[in-house]
Amino acid sequence: MFSSQGNLTLEAALSEAYGLGYVVLFGNARSGIRALLEVLGMAGKPVLIPSNMCSAPLAAVVAAEAEPVGVAVSVLNGHVTAERFNTAIRTAPAPGVVMPTHLYGHHQDYTELRADGWFVLENDTLCAAMALGGTRRAIGDAVAVSFNDVKTIEAGGGGAILTDDAALAAELAAVAAKWAEVSATDHQVEEHLMLARRHLRALGRTPLSEALFDLDFPMTARAFAPAQRGVIEAAFARTPGIIEAKRRRQEDWLRALEPLATAFAQPLEPPTVPWRLTLGVADTESRTKIVNALRSAGIDAGTNYPPLGREFPSYMPEQEDAEIWAGRVLNLWLTERYDQTEIRRAVDVMRAALNA
Repeated sequence: MFSSQGNLTLEAALSEAYGLGYVVLFGNARSGIRALLEVLGMAGKPVLIPSNMCSAPLAAVVAAEAEPVGVAVSVLNGHVTAERFNTAIRTAPAPGVVMPTHLYGHHQDYTELRADGWFVLENDTLCAAMALGGTRRAIGDAVAVSFNDVKTIEAGGGGAILTDDAALAAELAAVAAKWAEVSATDHQVEEHLMLARRHLRALGRTPLSEALFDLDFPMTARAFAPAQRGVIEAAFARTPGIIEAKRRRQEDWLRALEPLATAFAQPLEPPTVPWRLTLGVADTESRTKIVNALRSAGIDAGTNYPPLGREFPSYMPEQEDAEIWAGRVLNLWLTERYDQTEIRRAVDVMRAALNA
């Protein structure tokens, strides 16, 4: 995996890493998703996506005039199971696209996914499948990959669609050729939108985010900028070292958290590719105590994205399991700041909060 060093182009390195023959680059991953939906003629047809994820795929689906269908995640780990996707497929009014997604760096098992007549777009923006090794890591008809900030291959922007279908790849490239290249202004707009949504969540006004949704749509039609290539290739080359460093830090967290294991909804299970250490706390009250205590102590603690049904109620309904997971999820960071001393301090804060 991650073999872009040497003479391989970015496309060749991605092709080798995923075992798929064709790579089409875009200004960001959501543009690749939109282009794919448009080429497949998905206007008015269902696209099944996880209920708890960032809004970028939803924006791509809506911009392509397809019908977004949120599938509820598990309350234990925040993933959509193959069984739930299969149920949504059976009850859908027509075939469309199903988007199994490897969230939080975990490689979810979709061997039981049954999608005859559907197009399977594997969403692997955190590169969980790439890290498995083997000759073909993809599980569906195409894979979406992102190089945006806070992704595994963190290059500040860019994305790709990978497929073994030469004709599909050519059509995707033709769509991208008609779009403007992604720009620094686009990235600034994206950053402002992210901060605005965070502030609205903090103020308890999450549904107001939908009023900003029209600002997302231009970012779903952006071509790859040649200036991105060198940055992404450099990020690709340093990714193995970053993953290994995060794995070591994750192991330190997990060892330190063992005495608090009963506070979590299931045994602590490390992901294939560490993103953040994403955990399900046993209940919302305990999660709130932990988060408030950590933040008061100056320690980063994330609560992840709210369900899309809460943030964009016009596009999908709220779902009970999605809300439960959103109330339990806890993100702990794997940055260099968190050496063993800082991790132990954080765990002491968590223990005190739970015992208060």
